[in-house]
Amino acid sequence: MRARNRLRWLLATALCGMTLAAQAEVYLVVAANSPVQSLTRKDAINLYTGRTRQLASGQMVQALDLPRDDALRGEMYWLLTGQTLAQVNSYWSRLTFTGQTRALPTSGSEAEVIETLRNNPLALGYVSREPVNRGLRVVLVLKE
Repeated sequence: MRARNRLRWLLATALCGMTLAAQAEVYLVVAANSPVQSLTRKDAINLYTGRTRQLASGQMVQALDLPRDDALRGEMYWLLTGQTLAQVNSYWSRLTFTGQTRALPTSGSEAEVIETLRNNPLALGYVSREPVNRGLRVVLVLKE
């Protein structure tokens, strides 16, 4: 089943004219001064699927997302949930249309995510490369 979903994701990516970046890892990051010290995969899934806005410890977190058609967004959701970008977009459309939750705040680029993280210690974002900036800390690495 997972192989079938991966094939669908690859086909959808090709049809949309996007180039598939050869990324093996996506880094979930917070500001260095964030109270979030680490993140479990389950916490990340709950935050990025809109199930919760806080960690199991009760700490509030603002998960940041990239635009709907961003290749890194597709890779992150694939590595985190096993869902294609089309499936994720459909899921979020359904949740917002029915009023169950609001969509995650969207940043226009990785650079904007990093800037938001620097200014908000309660924010969580994802980037394609391990940050070299001392102002950011990796809390979870998603690997293929």
